[in-house]
Amino acid sequence: MALTITDLDLTQRADQAAPLSAVQHDANLTALENKINELIDTLHALLSYAEAFLSGGVAALNLAIADTWYGIPGLTGGHQDRITFDATKNSLVVAADGDYYVSASVSFSGTTGHTFKLGFGVGDGDTQVVDTDHVAIRKAASGDVGTMSCVAIVEATAGQHITVNLLDVGGTGNVTPAEVTLVVQRKE
Repeated sequence: MALTITDLDLTQRADQAAPLSAVQHDANLTALENKINELIDTLHALLSYAEAFLSGGVAALNLAIADTWYGIPGLTGGHQDRITFDATKNSLVVAADGDYYVSASVSFSGTTGHTFKLGFGVGDGDTQVVDTDHVAIRKAASGDVGTMSCVAIVEATAGQHITVNLLDVGGTGNVTPAEVTLVVQRKE
């Protein structure tokens, strides 16, 4: 987004044929203030970020339907600036349309021998669409706690929720997310 200040007469009084009247001067100051405020709003939108996390999780997440994405519950909101945490949806809510850099790390144990995927959902908080082009995959071994990380750039509109999701590939099993970090940052 290009911001320009083209509607202002900023020539010095000595260079003008006639000095600015008080009305012209006030109009220029008002227009300049409006353009500066637009620039500040644009910069704030570009600097948007937030995080959500789970620490010390012990509750099992039942992935009851094979090949179905499930949001990870029990997250807590962390640092936030113009992207907010929704505790009821375990999601980060973006304030402006745009592309967002999203990253997540999940440490979990799961049903032995099952393969799990990690991905990001974007939607209204109730219905999330997972970008299946950007996922991580891991097969759980007996009783281990392993980590998966995933990074993507997703497109979202103002008010949409971004979630971190798990899926059991071809099976139904349980996972116990122990440590989860979800970070969303406006990409510009």
